Amino acid sequence: MGTESLLAKLQDYYYYSQSFQKINTKLDGLQSFRLRQYQRNFFNFLFDIKGPKRAIVLKPRQAGFSTICASYFTHKMCTEMNYKCIALADKKGRTAEIAGMYKTFIDTLPTELKPMIALKNTEQILLDNPKELDRAMNSGLNSSIKFETGQDPNAGRSGTRKGAHISEVAFIRYMNEIDEGVANSIPLDESTTIIKESTANGKAGIGKPFFDLWQASKRGESIYKPFFVGWYEIDDYAIQPVKGFKATNYEKDILKRFPTVTEANLMWRRLKLSEYLGDDEIEILSPEERFKQDFPLDPEEAFLSTGAPVFPVDIVTKLAHKLEASRVSDIKDRLPLDSFLLRNHWEGLKIFTPPRANMQYFIGADISEGLALGDASSLCVLDHNYNQVARWHGKIDPDIFGHLLIEIGEFYNDAVIAPEKNNMGISTVLTIRNEGYPNLYRETIEDQVTKTKKERYGWVTSKTSKMAMLNASIRILRDNVGKVLDIRLVEEMGLVSREENGTVNLNGRDRVVAYCIAVMAREQANLTVKIQKVKISRETTDKRAHEALKPRKQSGDIFG
Repeated sequence: MGTESLLAKLQDYYYYSQSFQKINTKLDGLQSFRLRQYQRNFFNFLFDIKGPKRAIVLKPRQAGFSTICASYFTHKMCTEMNYKCIALADKKGRTAEIAGMYKTFIDTLPTELKPMIALKNTEQILLDNPKELDRAMNSGLNSSIKFETGQDPNAGRSGTRKGAHISEVAFIRYMNEIDEGVANSIPLDESTTIIKESTANGKAGIGKPFFDLWQASKRGESIYKPFFVGWYEIDDYAIQPVKGFKATNYEKDILKRFPTVTEANLMWRRLKLSEYLGDDEIEILSPEERFKQDFPLDPEEAFLSTGAPVFPVDIVTKLAHKLEASRVSDIKDRLPLDSFLLRNHWEGLKIFTPPRANMQYFIGADISEGLALGDASSLCVLDHNYNQVARWHGKIDPDIFGHLLIEIGEFYNDAVIAPEKNNMGISTVLTIRNEGYPNLYRETIEDQVTKTKKERYGWVTSKTSKMAMLNASIRILRDNVGKVLDIRLVEEMGLVSREENGTVNLNGRDRVVAYCIAVMAREQANLTVKIQKVKISRETTDKRAHEALKPRKQSGDIFG
């Protein structure tokens, strides 16, 4: 084969990647790189783009797009002079993984194809003559790649490049600022490429720029071209079904709508869903919601958080970034909390600030059934300056949750406890009332027929009261009154959005509901009441806890 013919073949990405590139696999170590069909489909799509190549990829988790992007840009760097590019991801760890892919692709090339390397570290790879004095005679390729993270709003601003790979775009907090810098560093020329790939992260909050760009590209209103990969297209996402496997009605609907989905795919889906159970502290979404967002069947399913964000995006984003940079300490282990009941539900409790003399406290609570597959219950404690001082979140029976609320309420100077009374909350309210707790939230209501007035215990969420508590909480955040210290609460605020008809669905937003109710309890409080600190002995709390934890006929059955 002549030199010109060989050079021409080396310019062919398919030939080059299949013949010379290697990757580190999880199971089999170093192996020759082979494109899978959906990855080959992507490159066919990319190479068909006329003019500057700008692609936005909506994908499931672990689809291998960082790998193929590293393969593509490594090929460019190793076969073209002066090809400079950047790889950028949402986290340092992910950026480091991507940098490792480039190093492997370059280090494992055959000796005759391996370029000279002047610099190779976690921040940059420079393909040039390592001997500076010899560069005038043999400069090398003078190609390079820089590795940066999305935690820096100035990432990607310096230099002039031909290519960029931005990974997990929907999870980069400063995407708008970074996008401007990257776009300005890469000219609009047919020799340039920008690939933005990500799993979806909703339509609001951090995920909004990715969602907006995806929608614009689908409408043909952007230079970016959209490419979608369904989870069932990934070869690894299939497991041999168990004997007697029967599809559920929902699974039958999937099979009908997507003919290429197999029972092996559905079996894998079932096992993946089971991995999500009991993981409430790590993720906000329910297992089914998480699966649809992480492993969508179609683009519409990927973007779960519909409509416009309810809480101000700029405020929530700034607050989340602040809490991520400096997490507030949980001090519960340093406090004299000897309650058996609290110790039995210790993991869900976080205390940021201990109770203080002459401070009144307010507890909002959202109650669930306590079942393994259901939502979690949540409570939020605010002081009378609207500062969050504690929270609890987890699975618990509604009546036991009432005892837990009493424990925390007594600890915080007999705090006002405002449990949501809707549905399962009735059991929680009755438990608190029957124990004779002195500061159970109540409101005076008037009978529309008889016009008589009576007191109603607990917080009732209606269409009117829901908007009232959301508006009050938004005002508190906007006016910078008090402090929110729970990063999970802030993340959940970013997921609350308004539907097209104007309604706000708070199902599954347990932390937000608890916080909003606490805000309303504080808004309606009479702070002239003298505050007394009641000392509770360990013997008293343990007796109450053991009574509350007696075995019941069925977990989650409050009438058992």
